[in-house]
Amino acid sequence: MTRTSICLTFLMASVALASAVAVPAAALAAPGAGFAWTSPYSPGTTSATSFSSVVPGPAGSVYAAGNYESSMIGLPDGSRLLAARVDAATGSLIWQRTTKGPRRRGVSCAGATSDAAGNLTIIGRAATGKWNIYVARYDSNGKLLWWRQADGSAHHFDNPAAVATNARGAAYVGGWLSDRGYGEDGVVLKYGATGILRWKYLLRTKHIDEVHDIVVDAAGNVYAVGTRNGTRTTSQLVVVKLSRGGKLVWLKTIRAAATAYFGERMVLAPDAVYAAGIRGAGATNTPVVAKYDLAGTRAWLTQDDSNMVELRDAALDPSGRLILAGDAWDDAANMQEGSLVAFDATGARCAAATYINNVSGHDAPASFKSLAVDRTGMIYVGGAMSQSDDGSWVYASSLALRYPAVDVSPWQPQTTWVHPDTGIGNWNRCNSVLLTSDDNVYVGGMVQTTMTGPISGYLQKLGSTP
Repeated sequence: MTRTSICLTFLMASVALASAVAVPAAALAAPGAGFAWTSPYSPGTTSATSFSSVVPGPAGSVYAAGNYESSMIGLPDGSRLLAARVDAATGSLIWQRTTKGPRRRGVSCAGATSDAAGNLTIIGRAATGKWNIYVARYDSNGKLLWWRQADGSAHHFDNPAAVATNARGAAYVGGWLSDRGYGEDGVVLKYGATGILRWKYLLRTKHIDEVHDIVVDAAGNVYAVGTRNGTRTTSQLVVVKLSRGGKLVWLKTIRAAATAYFGERMVLAPDAVYAAGIRGAGATNTPVVAKYDLAGTRAWLTQDDSNMVELRDAALDPSGRLILAGDAWDDAANMQEGSLVAFDATGARCAAATYINNVSGHDAPASFKSLAVDRTGMIYVGGAMSQSDDGSWVYASSLALRYPAVDVSPWQPQTTWVHPDTGIGNWNRCNSVLLTSDDNVYVGGMVQTTMTGPISGYLQKLGSTP
């Protein structure tokens, strides 16, 4: 299939922070089977783009956030934030912006969200000698409203991991800051709608502490999940609730000897919060899931025995079942698999599924990166699958799947969408799935078709069954 690329013009402006230029509309690519439209972003033969987050935009549009690299090597100083707004119905570009970090240094996108006013907030890691947390906000016309950065006391490797907003446009950022005395401190930052830092909460012990995910309720309370009191081999899974003023309301930990937790995700329900992570004990990794009411009382704790080894995303279905998406490892086949695991209202595992590709009669690995659930319980997953018949990731395709509701048997994909381009392994993947209130589904990621060819970010709207 011949693909027509959209070449975006990137203006290397002389301003210190943002290069911002409206790009004229161009012809869309041939969408590929099952896609309503495909919108690739190809910067040229020596540069690269990628999208890591797709979020709702205002007035029938969709935002995408990621990176523009001035070199395909991906050096930190060459990275810019890439923000784009497209028409949700047609995929036509409305605007795109690239933004450099402080002192014209590089910045790497770590996530994005939008608010009720139609603003787009992106978090990233700014290369200021080491790394700082970086936050940038754009209005619906692509104007950079403000940017902020946070630096730990050790001025070393600071990392953002999650971002959320409230109804008034405040931005909340979770991650960790380097600490001169203790290694890393978990952090939650609140910025007002105009970018003023309202408060900072530190999760601090004498070891390594990190915040990996946050959610905000309608009253402005913040719930965060991460790891606490960590060393190189052990840590505790920690869940905290902060008041709207940033004060600690409660803190709960899940402990186990000789265990490290990672990949934590959090989901908010009207009357509860769910925290999930992967428990690593020696050579064995298993999911751990807990439900707390909003007062901090634990309703249940499940240490599952499924073979999920990486947790990438989590969501609730309309029946209140918690669904995890990530990767499993099949010891017998010595192969990575995409993995879904579901838990019912009591915390019992009620369903599990794994996914691999088949190439010329040979099994090939797959990986799940993102997850969304619609109002009927249908599940959409984004990720990647190998196209190599030797079980390697030498060639791969970006992938989207639709699973039926958890209580449908067999629990296996009903629809598969494969990006029309197949290319070099790790550069071909769907990083984000967006399900909008009108039940349309959008995906974003990156593709590279040849070893020396450009890496291109893409957006797609899922359409009819392939």
